[in-house]
Amino acid sequence: IVTIAIILAIVSIVAATHVQEVQPIPAPPDITPTMFPPPKIVHYATWTTWESWSDCSTSCGNGTKLRSRTCKIPTRGTQNVIKCKGDSSQIQQCTLGLCP
Repeated sequence: IVTIAIILAIVSIVAATHVQEVQPIPAPPDITPTMFPPPKIVHYATWTTWESWSDCSTSCGNGTKLRSRTCKIPTRGTQNVIKCKGDSSQIQQCTLGLCP
């Protein structure tokens, strides 16, 4: 009887030192559409075609002429607009012959 009592005592000591408390794995949170915002819609502005060159700034000799274009912003949204890159006007030298 003493032997059984000793064995039971040893088993209970060993069991107590080796038992680990098992924690349940938490369930993932519910994923709802509100957790992920919709992607940003980007609108691109576009250039109009170049206007015709203006008349030369002088009636004779050296002068300049210019042309321009307009950056059009989309009408469907004014937020998240990527503006046009580049110049809105160009200047060019012009010569209309010798002055009298």
